[in-house]
Amino acid sequence: MKSLIIFISAIIFACFIPGCKSQKAGCQSEINKELKISWGEYYPKEAIMKGYELTNDAELYSITRKLNKDIDLQKIGKLDNEKYCDIVNNLEKMFLKVQVINVPADTSRFIEYSNKTTSVTMRAIWNPVFITETNSSFQFIYDSLQKYMEQIPVR
Repeated sequence: MKSLIIFISAIIFACFIPGCKSQKAGCQSEINKELKISWGEYYPKEAIMKGYELTNDAELYSITRKLNKDIDLQKIGKLDNEKYCDIVNNLEKMFLKVQVINVPADTSRFIEYSNKTTSVTMRAIWNPVFITETNSSFQFIYDSLQKYMEQIPVR
């Protein structure tokens, strides 16, 4: 009887531990290996985009893109994996809730979720001057991304 209890406990323990590990690393799994989250501002008159890019290994880069020019990419640092997973999960939920937002302006803010592995790209573009019910959630995530970015130690 004692060996049966030990055997059942071992099976439960063996099933529980891998489940916990896979949940923690779920946002950084193989299916998301090419996931990139970008955010920033776009200036259409100058054809310049300035912002940040967060890769699936939680590395943060500053990006500047000019029309028909190469991207200027500068590494800033690395985000904590737990914060990174929070960002990915919140952004996925937001894009499921608000599937289309495209309100270009002289200065537009954007958030982009791009995963080449799954061929999924979602983008929100809005005018930061006017906060509406639709763009307020994206503005909140944008502000959160900015705060996370400011917490990263500069390397």
